[in-house]
Amino acid sequence: MSKRHILWLVFFAFSSRPMCSQSYLPGGGFCIHGSGSGIKLPLERFLLIRKGDQLGALRLIKITPDVTTHPRAGEWLGDVSYESYYVSGTQPALNGPLATRHVATLHFGRMKGFGFHYSWQSGNLAAAVGPWKFSFFSPNGMFMTAVNFWNGINNDSGLEFAPTSETNIAKLDARDPRLRWFHSDKNADMPCPISVPPQEGRDDKQ
Repeated sequence: MSKRHILWLVFFAFSSRPMCSQSYLPGGGFCIHGSGSGIKLPLERFLLIRKGDQLGALRLIKITPDVTTHPRAGEWLGDVSYESYYVSGTQPALNGPLATRHVATLHFGRMKGFGFHYSWQSGNLAAAVGPWKFSFFSPNGMFMTAVNFWNGINNDSGLEFAPTSETNIAKLDARDPRLRWFHSDKNADMPCPISVPPQEGRDDKQ
């Protein structure tokens, strides 16, 4: 195969990837995509996560596109700041003295590798919630499975997720019977956005 043919294949592999816009419009509600295996998070609102007597909460604080670097096909470049809480026990309180708080930033860097199936995005794309780590596939899109050395995004971690409209950790109540709990389900087909209980003093359900 000539060098010209190789260069043409490289160009075709990257140009055939879907474009990912650097722009991001905050707002809207929670959406479960990818046949129930991924969830899109709106800014500021907490997502509850539980397994047995373990309880966590995660929210996105700010999404900052990289405006100094021109993205290539399939890339979104920038940073995503987030906040998480975690507690375990028979009477968990996410704003209590036994809970741990974590604030960090995800970084979406340049694509590495070759072609669609052998490429990956560099940076730090995993958010920590206590002992759990969740991989992000877009600035506000997260897989609904915890990843570790032994298990990847396709492994069912036995976790449940409940979208909320709450932005104040002190008012977040995981025992609210109105909450809807979901788990990673490749056969699920969820309406978007997911209806959530309104914040105290508000009537909206988004």
